[in-house]
Amino acid sequence: VSFARGAEAVKLYGAPAAAPPLASMNPENAVRLPAGTHPGILTRAAVLATASGTKNPVIRGVRLRRDVLCMPASVPPNLPAEALAPPPFDESATARERFAKKTLAGACGGCHRSLNPLGDALSNYSGLGRYETTEPAIAEDGTYAGKQLPIDAATDLAGVLGEGARSSTPAELMSLLASRSETMQCFARAYAEYGLARAVTDADGCRLNRMWNRLQ
Repeated sequence: VSFARGAEAVKLYGAPAAAPPLASMNPENAVRLPAGTHPGILTRAAVLATASGTKNPVIRGVRLRRDVLCMPASVPPNLPAEALAPPPFDESATARERFAKKTLAGACGGCHRSLNPLGDALSNYSGLGRYETTEPAIAEDGTYAGKQLPIDAATDLAGVLGEGARSSTPAELMSLLASRSETMQCFARAYAEYGLARAVTDADGCRLNRMWNRLQ
């Protein structure tokens, strides 16, 4: 469900038509998006879009790990500029494959195996947040190579969420995250910090536990 009203937002989400003038925030005023394309708030363009407009599974993985699961996701110190640059374009490789080639080998792989999978599970979304089952092949010079590459969003999340955790679609990822205690604890923490207008401390432990218990 969405309350998208502008023509650009409607096109981005593949909705049949814009929502009617807003009278109240209720289901009758909403737009039904195509089934399975944008389940949950984490698949909305405001969360998925990047400044460059290109896919970056690492940035998406960091956001989910840090902001949804409250797990550490810091950048190692003293990295050379080249290490932080996106991988070169390759008309035979998807964004997921290009980032995997650059980040999962060698010393970088230790951290990226707990970052990339969360972003890979969102491979069905373009750099603007549009749902897609194929993505344009981009030549080394950054131009369109005239073909589409199939997207594989099936992801083993064991390195992040433990043995047996995996998803094949965005809907499965959203359901998996929603079922995790880490997500509920992280939400309670973020909600408390927003309400208190400050970072929580150890002294807030009882308050956080009460909030978390009510969310279960």
